[in-house]
Amino acid sequence: MQHIQLTSRLANNTADATGLKQRHREKILNALIAMPEGGTFDEIAKATGMEYAAVGRRVNELVADSKVKDSGHKGKSPTGRAAIVWEVIPQQLTLLS
Repeated sequence: MQHIQLTSRLANNTADATGLKQRHREKILNALIAMPEGGTFDEIAKATGMEYAAVGRRVNELVADSKVKDSGHKGKSPTGRAAIVWEVIPQQLTLLS
């Protein structure tokens, strides 16, 4: 288990050092701006070409940074379960323009 945690930490640090995290966050924000009704992790992954798990990690960071929020609506996950629809916080749209 410790090996997996160490590997994950190293991958996270590498992604941060290379700017990958920031590029992913920008791709997600741009995708959500293009989705007026917001998008689920799966929809965002398809729109950006990113992996589902990477979308989840970056969206959680964007939520923590007050750039993205739960829209209060539900979509469908690939398995048919309810999925949160995410949207850009309106104040962020003016900052990004």
